[in-house]
Amino acid sequence: MQTHDPILRFILQKENLPAALDILKRANEIRHAALQTFWDSILSHLKNTTPPRIKKFNMQSEFWPSREQSGNQDYELYFCDARFANQGQHLNYCVRHWINESSYAIDYGIMWNMEVASASRLWKLPQVEKLRQSLNGEIFKTKGSAWWVGEAGLVQEDSVEDFLKKHTANSGQMKQLKQQLSQGFWQLVGDTIDLVADANHAIQRKHQR
Repeated sequence: MQTHDPILRFILQKENLPAALDILKRANEIRHAALQTFWDSILSHLKNTTPPRIKKFNMQSEFWPSREQSGNQDYELYFCDARFANQGQHLNYCVRHWINESSYAIDYGIMWNMEVASASRLWKLPQVEKLRQSLNGEIFKTKGSAWWVGEAGLVQEDSVEDFLKKHTANSGQMKQLKQQLSQGFWQLVGDTIDLVADANHAIQRKHQR
């Protein structure tokens, strides 16, 4: 086979091909492990950069559906005020990735912890509406999703592999991404923590009726 692709030429050399085929066979495993390492580092960074004012709320973190399923199409890291962690339905802060055939995206914002239809009575609570209106419309998308109260884009790449190559394999890019996330995320929490608490109290009262 004749090819002008230098990477392909290198891989097809007989001394390199066996290792390349072994890597190809384990591609999903490698991708999953790289994503899990990335998300573990994001969790650690956000915990280490928690502002002093926010620490008093004892924010509890959780991966969904679990830490080990970071290769899922929809993967979320939740942060929740400890006062509401055991409340069935509530709002929390979230960083999420979404994978499809043509892109890999990371968003952050305020999300329902359970699926809520756009027409749900909970959306119409004054406290939820006040929270939504408080968000900066130039940063946060506040309509069009049944799950997000406010959603901000952070990363958009053509594939998981493009993302991992650009960010996790480059320490400078990774540092910049973490700083961008922690700055935006904790700014959001600091600006809305009281409004989110008011909304969660109202949601709790609604469910108790």
